[in-house]
Amino acid sequence: MRTLGTLLHITSLYGRDLIGTLKDAVEILDTLKKAHIAVWQMLPICPVGYGASPYSSPSLFAGNIMFIDLDLLLEEGLLTKKLHQSYFNMIEERKNCKHFSAEHVDYSFICENKIPLLLECASNFLAKLKDNSSLKIEYETFCEKENYWLDAHATFTVLSQDKNMKEIIALFKASNDTTFKEEKKNSTIEGREGQIEKEKVLQFLFFRQWETLRQ
Repeated sequence: MRTLGTLLHITSLYGRDLIGTLKDAVEILDTLKKAHIAVWQMLPICPVGYGASPYSSPSLFAGNIMFIDLDLLLEEGLLTKKLHQSYFNMIEERKNCKHFSAEHVDYSFICENKIPLLLECASNFLAKLKDNSSLKIEYETFCEKENYWLDAHATFTVLSQDKNMKEIIALFKASNDTTFKEEKKNSTIEGREGQIEKEKVLQFLFFRQWETLRQ
């Protein structure tokens, strides 16, 4: 049986964020339905690598946190109205720049300005866990279920940001001896545990919004 489909990446959904978010993806579903489009081929939504390409991603399993919707984080109380408004005011200013083009995603600009807000949200989420047992259980369940990739991805991401590539190589290509690898890991991430936990939180927030889209 023949059916109608579309090839559409989230970055093609021109929303308020200039990059397309998971909320934008949810909102376009009605449009696809009205057009009788039954199949949506989305293309990779993993973190990007060289050249901002998802086809050179550092992870097969992680989600691209740039697709996390800030409006939804505001609704959850993880982002303040002041920071939320400040971010989108800056986006509007960007649109008025002489060389701005709605046909291209300025990925470096989005990352530079959105990542600090996402990390702030991650900090607020961790603080919220202290008084929300159900949310804590949900988060811990996610971390346990995705443990086969989550911890390594979060660690790799933090060390990559610190430009410690030699440490990364030593950590992920160390001896096959389990004890040696664990000792090497502990010494490498010492002092960075908080940053690593925030990266895990961002993956949790991504996949929670992703599940809304899938459902």
